[in-house]
Amino acid sequence: MTNAKTDYSLIYLDGRRTTLRLGHKPLNQGADGVIFGVPEKQLALKIYHDPAKDPERADKIRRMLESPPDDVGMAHFAWPVALVLNKNEQFVGYAMPLLPVADYANLDLLLTRRGRDLGKLPESRSFRVKAAGNLAARVAQLHAKGHCIIDMKPANLLVNRDTADIVVVDCDGFAIQAKNQFLPGHQYTAGYIAPEAWSQEQKPETLGQPQDLFALAVIIFQLLNEGLHPYQGVPKGKAEIPPDTQSRIGKGLYAYGNPGHRRIGPSPWSLHRDFPNIVTYLFSKAFRDHEPRPQASEWETILAGAFERLTVCQKNRNHAFWGNVCPQCQQSDVAIDVKKPRARPRRNPRPAYPHRSRPSAPTQTAAPALPSRVAGIAFVIFIVLVLGEQLYSESQKRERQELAQQQDEARQKAWVEEYKRTAWRHLGNRTPRDTRHQSKHPLPDGNPFALPTNRNAPPQDNPALPYFSAGHFSNYSSIPLLSFSPMSSGWDYTKQAPVSLAYLDVPGGAFQETNLSYPVGSSYQLRDWHVSPESGALYARKCGFQLLCHQLARFDRAGDEVLFPVVQAPENDGSGKRRSIPPWLFEVTDDDQIVVIAGPETLAVYNTSAPKQPLADIDYPADHQSLWVSDLAITPDGKRIYVALSRIEEYGLSYQATVLEYHQENGALKLMTDFAKHWPDEQTKLAPAVEVSADGQTLVIGEYSNLEDDNTRYRLFNKPVTVKVAHSGLRVWTKPTQESRWAAGGAFALPRASVVQGPDNPATPSFALASVFTETYRFNLNFQLSADGNTLLSGLEQQSGSKKHQWIARAWLFGIDNEKPVLKHRIEDTLNLGATLPPQREIQRLNPFARLSDDGQEAVIGWAAYERNAYNDAKRDMHLTVSAFRFGKQIAPGSPQVQEH
Repeated sequence: MTNAKTDYSLIYLDGRRTTLRLGHKPLNQGADGVIFGVPEKQLALKIYHDPAKDPERADKIRRMLESPPDDVGMAHFAWPVALVLNKNEQFVGYAMPLLPVADYANLDLLLTRRGRDLGKLPESRSFRVKAAGNLAARVAQLHAKGHCIIDMKPANLLVNRDTADIVVVDCDGFAIQAKNQFLPGHQYTAGYIAPEAWSQEQKPETLGQPQDLFALAVIIFQLLNEGLHPYQGVPKGKAEIPPDTQSRIGKGLYAYGNPGHRRIGPSPWSLHRDFPNIVTYLFSKAFRDHEPRPQASEWETILAGAFERLTVCQKNRNHAFWGNVCPQCQQSDVAIDVKKPRARPRRNPRPAYPHRSRPSAPTQTAAPALPSRVAGIAFVIFIVLVLGEQLYSESQKRERQELAQQQDEARQKAWVEEYKRTAWRHLGNRTPRDTRHQSKHPLPDGNPFALPTNRNAPPQDNPALPYFSAGHFSNYSSIPLLSFSPMSSGWDYTKQAPVSLAYLDVPGGAFQETNLSYPVGSSYQLRDWHVSPESGALYARKCGFQLLCHQLARFDRAGDEVLFPVVQAPENDGSGKRRSIPPWLFEVTDDDQIVVIAGPETLAVYNTSAPKQPLADIDYPADHQSLWVSDLAITPDGKRIYVALSRIEEYGLSYQATVLEYHQENGALKLMTDFAKHWPDEQTKLAPAVEVSADGQTLVIGEYSNLEDDNTRYRLFNKPVTVKVAHSGLRVWTKPTQESRWAAGGAFALPRASVVQGPDNPATPSFALASVFTETYRFNLNFQLSADGNTLLSGLEQQSGSKKHQWIARAWLFGIDNEKPVLKHRIEDTLNLGATLPPQREIQRLNPFARLSDDGQEAVIGWAAYERNAYNDAKRDMHLTVSAFRFGKQIAPGSPQVQEH
């Protein structure tokens, strides 16, 4: 027995050490250890009965300290926060947050009416639906870190009596995704073991997250269905079914699917017929072997919507339902007729001489009077009319009920179809954001769309604000941003004012200025800006007539500018016609010695000290001269260069794209590979985007699959337009050595049809109105690959939210594993400016951005939102929002598999 008066030492992850003595009675005691409360420190200590029983336990607790779930205040998990050592410096347990246990009850008590009475829990069905959604949220938080519960069951979960919030306990039994290894959990409980583990006699911990997703679906089903287990039902006919629940799970005897099972039917007390169709659909996916189980984040989203759609019963406020009638009331109204044995009648003694009477003769009666007959006929007519009215009313009532039922079924069907159509949004484990920065910056006065006549006005007339894209970073506590003075709020081009480099501390919310300031003149375009970490030099596009960018400018630390020519400078011919310049891109080597410029017709390599004459240049092949530069990637030394070219016309109906590989050696450029000619699959097409690893041995190229013409979903001036739609994807290419040839690896595609498109042209201005969009799909454009080639962040996608001035942005993180892209995480965040915008203000322009850290362990999603006002001279602000995310290093077992073509 543990001695409660022993001195213990708490060792925290940061090295802090505290000592305390336990003089309290234990809060709880189990087979594994004793729980003590330390209220003065808001901690609870778990002291193991036999700490040496599992020699790996101490290391596992240390790993848990390093990778806690993303939970503010750690209020939902009994997660270790410190190791506990005895006076001999031996590991004996761990400390965790002290939870207000009196406010909670075991979740298994919530499943039945008797349990709710014992646990003093609300009887409300809405409460149970809310608890189910909160449970899904907790599991999603754990899965986002790669952890698995494995032994998930109601007894290991606590529910708040007031809020339906869920707390997860016994966390030391979980399977833990540490930084460099996966530590399995060895405990599990019958009735919640996934069928594939049971039928194949596998240990559930080998499944990882699929085991959790099965148990989660079981518990959600029980919460929504009065504690009934999804494998608990009634045999059909003479079918024999196993007597225990776990064996029925192994046999796949799910009783509540649509269509139903041939051997087992639902319990007569089940409420499953009231479930929304989308919930029934998710249960079928969870309990059918051939279906991938819904992620916890999917359950969280769907249950949140289901909770909002619940109708509270007017007869009993504890009842709630999704259909047209309350199923709980229907069950309460069912009368059970229990037949009682009939009492034997008492027999009277029979008389010895019964009296036999003769029947009396019939008597004659007079015929009824005429008024009586009329009254009788009137009464019959009245009865017929009343009955007819009742029958008509009942008929009308049935018609209304049938119509309401049809409308509800149509809504349910539409909900299911909408879920299936947008299921791609829920792919991957959603990673909660770690922290967020929000700030406001004043915009220039005046008409945001008018080109300033005096571009060289004093800087104080045009305040400085952060530019809407982030530079390369290693930690989100130090995100590089440029501070510049724009011409006006509607243009991204610089005014005659210094541009400086600053670092944003996202958690702290502060901008840290640097001593790097550049005397940038007017009409510079900062899109794709680059500041060399080696030299501190700034690279940006210089623009001329009609803000067309024709040169690349380099400013060194001293402010000296050199210009690299790209195209001939546009001139004003007096016609007033709008000119254009084809897109061009640039990249700079890590040592800031080489600049690579992919011009409209020519690829050129310059030494940064000699901008007038290229070291090497080469024209693109003749059959590609009509294509536009769409992407550019180089190795850190600039020896390997990859140029993506494309031409997209008639809404993608006319489409051509390729990626060209060039090698720079001995002052010359040589074309090595035209990837369009070596594309491995005729059913897919190359998308104009490319990234390369630092060692030049891993390449990722965009891809389109399932291409087809669509003339049903898109309209222009209220007329249908035929467009080319496809599934956006990525394909990995590898080669083991620099001398070997590229080999096509695995691919991934989003199961969603979107319009085939290319990137924007950074060399020409885009008007502010053209930048406002409701949905933008850029999954396979502008993606980013970590230097080691092991982590890939997809392009950023954005859609409008359900409220005004609300937007949702998301991207997906992949691990490159065995030459395949493996989906690991989904980062998603919502920008909601409806509550912060002043009256009469709207958003004129919205610029989203995303950036992956250099090591691939962190990422940020950001927005720059520019206000618009009906009065052009009103004060306006730019709203900067940056959300930061942190990932684990390992791919969690059971992560969604790659979709190969």
